[in-house]
Amino acid sequence: MKDELWIFLSPEGAEGGGGTGKEGDPGKAGDAGAEGDNDKTTNDEGELPKFSEQITPELREKYQAELKALKGKKLNDVFEEYFSHKRKADRAVYLPDPKNPDPEEAKAFLKALGIPESPDKYALDVKKYEQELGKDALSALTETFKKKAHEISLTPKQAQQVLDEFLSVQTGARKTRQQKEAEYREKFMERLSKLEPDENNRNKVVNLYRKFLTQNVQDKEVIQKMNESGILYHEKFVRALAALQEKLEDERYVAGNDTDRSKQSLGAFGNNYSEEFRKTYGGGK
Repeated sequence: MKDELWIFLSPEGAEGGGGTGKEGDPGKAGDAGAEGDNDKTTNDEGELPKFSEQITPELREKYQAELKALKGKKLNDVFEEYFSHKRKADRAVYLPDPKNPDPEEAKAFLKALGIPESPDKYALDVKKYEQELGKDALSALTETFKKKAHEISLTPKQAQQVLDEFLSVQTGARKTRQQKEAEYREKFMERLSKLEPDENNRNKVVNLYRKFLTQNVQDKEVIQKMNESGILYHEKFVRALAALQEKLEDERYVAGNDTDRSKQSLGAFGNNYSEEFRKTYGGGK
């Protein structure tokens, strides 16, 4: 082995201590290592690090540019940098080719990010929204959201955050709507009093309206839709149906006969309309 190579490889020689030199004069060889090769970090040509002499000519030629960048560095520093980068590379996630992704690489990439393999693998917590939004409606919405979350490659944490934000907005909007509906109901009599200032007439309108709904609108879903739309407590709508109920209670009202025409309507009227009813709704002469 060449003397300078042995000195370079020896930790003691590298630090300038007493290395092993030529036969019969070890101390002198150590001094030579400290004063000579330790300061000489490049080869004879001055282009590559000294330790590059341990590399095969083929590799020196192949990585010449990279080796030149290491000029002035010690081998320990190079190894430290190499292993540090290697550890990072082992933990790295490699992006699949966006134009022509390999299925296995894409699968590994999504797995590394924690993205579930299918929509049903998302475990989303929505229990705190059940009371406000309803369990059935919330379940259907969540299943639809899972499909979208998987389609756009959301991680479980991201999916939960997005869903929480969306449901919070929905819950807030629902509460606001319910508050407005409650306020609208509470001020119904106040609005009706502007149309019917007389208290007796006002109470009469309300009673006739209730009777109309009881006798003619028995479908709870219809009542619910009327309430949601606001028309159930609309003062003009209430007064109109109260007036209709009053006409229906007119003693001159004649129940429909069992004819083909009468079967097509809620009822039929005879010719004995009251004058007021005829003027308001039309009818027989």
